[in-house]
Amino acid sequence: MAESYHNQEYPLAPAGIDGHPRSDAESLNDKEEKRRKRIKWAIYISVFAVFQVIVIVVFSLVVMRVQRPKFRVGTLRIQALTTGAQGNLTLSSSGRMNGKVELMLIFKKKKSTDMNCTMTIAVASRTVQSLTCK
Repeated sequence: MAESYHNQEYPLAPAGIDGHPRSDAESLNDKEEKRRKRIKWAIYISVFAVFQVIVIVVFSLVVMRVQRPKFRVGTLRIQALTTGAQGNLTLSSSGRMNGKVELMLIFKKKKSTDMNCTMTIAVASRTVQSLTCK
């Protein structure tokens, strides 16, 4: 009977996955390994979130940027200038253009531009001497 007790094939304690009983050190290593995996996943998620923020910021600054429309003076024609004076005639004009700009068929932004021009006209020759616009 004593011999059958020592020749027993199955241990009394439950075995681990590979057939060896787990010690306290191994279970601590498993907990530490799970903790490391959680930290690694948290880092991956954080890096992904930062990457998404960078992509959104670059998209909004580069693609969604709307420039001001350009407003130019095309032609200037003086038809009936009747004056006996010699010298220069200084004229000033201003204009404002408002409108909506549509981006990617989704976003609409309001933009406006102003133009202030000062021109000097030579009365005798009926030509524009200087034209400055801001």
